[in-house]
Amino acid sequence: MNFVFAHDFDIDVEGFWKMFFSDEYEQALWKHLKMRNPTILERKDEGSVYRRSVRLEPEMEVPPWA
Repeated sequence: MNFVFAHDFDIDVEGFWKMFFSDEYEQALWKHLKMRNPTILERKDEGSVYRRSVRLEPEMEVPPWA
């Protein structure tokens, strides 16, 4: 089974990444996805690579197929 998700944003690349990694966007995204107790375990900016580890707990049970 394959899935493809495509999103078009009316924003430049630099602005998109600044918004995408902002605390406000993260909190809104997790709330929208119905995640509780989001915990950022690690953020590391290595220049050309940005690593973020997050522990998320879904409010509902994950379907068996997932």
